Amino acid sequence: MNNVLEEIEKWKLKKNALIVAHNYQPGYIQDIADIVGDSLELSKLAKETSAPEIVFCGVKFMAETAKVLSPEKNILIPKIDAECDLAKSISLKDLDCLKEKYPNAPVVCYVNSTLEMKANSNYCCTSSNALKVVESIPEDTVIFVPDKGLGSWIKQKSYKNIILHPGKCPVHWDLSIDEIEQTCKSYPGAPLLTHPESNSAVRDRSDFVGGTGGMINFVKNTDFTHYIIATDVGMIHRLKKLNPKKDFILAAENISCRDMKKISTQDVLSSLKEEQYLINIDPELSKKALMAINKMMEITA
Repeated sequence: MNNVLEEIEKWKLKKNALIVAHNYQPGYIQDIADIVGDSLELSKLAKETSAPEIVFCGVKFMAETAKVLSPEKNILIPKIDAECDLAKSISLKDLDCLKEKYPNAPVVCYVNSTLEMKANSNYCCTSSNALKVVESIPEDTVIFVPDKGLGSWIKQKSYKNIILHPGKCPVHWDLSIDEIEQTCKSYPGAPLLTHPESNSAVRDRSDFVGGTGGMINFVKNTDFTHYIIATDVGMIHRLKKLNPKKDFILAAENISCRDMKKISTQDVLSSLKEEQYLINIDPELSKKALMAINKMMEITA
């Protein structure tokens, strides 16, 4: 392991590369990264650096978004088959059907989606700014894709008529409220932090609902001894590293995205040495996707 880590450092310096890792990556991947964060945050920070090469430790749609924002950089993903069940839960045909049924409704697309889906949407959004994006739109009816978890959470809060697609993140949507209740009973007084991609029973039971960045801020600005975390286990590593004097408990067993756990340190080394795997995207799709992303940024600036 030490030899691999030394080799990674050597090749990173040789190529002036930057390693970024999503909050859901295993702890040993987070620990070798230069930047750890959520998907859009990583893409934006990567764009701001002078590094010509970015090794993106996450899933494929995240690396694609980084390429959209930094077309001049080499964007690499160490595992090309690290995908996303939520992103794969909708097809362009599904979206076209929704557009045909609601021809005057703009489409808001969660960033956890494919490049093709972003390119065929009017706006992008994140879990933290979805409500602001939706409510800024003049039309009363809005199509929200692909996540029924985040979409239903926004629907509870908005006066808009929000049309949902039945896509989901199985890691969050399939969480058992009964199992989480048992965990909460074991740690009375500990707040429950939940991702908005979760089902409504879990969200309604929670003390805080938000994306990974929101969870980090909640922990930073509160003073509990224990926090119950109802999102991917990788987040426990990130929170503990930022708050070593606080304790974090996973809300249920096996809250883990299998695709987020595919990347090994050897994969990162291969990515640096052999440019494995270089992200190439269609320029026209990239241009259209960037338009949707920029509209979001204009609204939330």
